[in-house]
Amino acid sequence: MGFDHTVIDLVADLRGYEAPAGVGERAGRAGVVAGTLLFRGPLGATIYEPLLGPDAGTIGCVGVAAPARGAGVGSAMVARASELLRDAGTRACHIGWTRRERFYTRVGYSPWRRYHMARRTAPG
Repeated sequence: MGFDHTVIDLVADLRGYEAPAGVGERAGRAGVVAGTLLFRGPLGATIYEPLLGPDAGTIGCVGVAAPARGAGVGSAMVARASELLRDAGTRACHIGWTRRERFYTRVGYSPWRRYHMARRTAPG
């Protein structure tokens, strides 16, 4: 068995969240792009409430069409979802199980938990 990669969970306090300056401008120059993101909050009582407090939210499944990656589209989507969650009363927002630490820290999220992933071939 060997450890082959690390994944992280990140969080941000959205009560005073402000999108980074210019985060939408770069994405706007990308033209028409296919991208997706799921978000939900405030969640009320969830498994995260004991750790993140009441009114936690979540963002996940962020994806951008291959030709537009690197153009700021994903960052703009996460920043906008964070603003919408903030406006809905979400306090802490959780982003889970990703390898893309720098991507999320650029839009205001901080590492919260790290998991070292191991792989082992099953006998037989």
